[in-house]
Amino acid sequence: MFDDHFTVESPGILPGPVRKNNIRKTHFSRNPKIIEFLHEYEYVKEFGEGVDRMYREMDGAGLPEPEYELIDFMVFATLKNHKWTDRVQPLNDPPQVTPQVAPQVELPS
Repeated sequence: MFDDHFTVESPGILPGPVRKNNIRKTHFSRNPKIIEFLHEYEYVKEFGEGVDRMYREMDGAGLPEPEYELIDFMVFATLKNHKWTDRVQPLNDPPQVTPQVAPQVELPS
């Protein structure tokens, strides 16, 4: 976690037919038995609810959409918080830390 973003790392590849370009439209459960259990006890309503909710919450907060990266057998989802970086004031020229100790001396030419 960083001040301006955090990244979630998930081992494995995207499940079934899910790809970066269709993650919002294609819902597929890697563990259907777990989803059935969670649905039965009303912890989830439908497949893909978490992804859809993440996009809605980010949009509602005025933040950019999540970014996905696939490297080897890992999926990385990065959520950015540009609002934090907007609040940070850039540094102007830093002040001189050490004062000049001796006056400049002119050398004879």
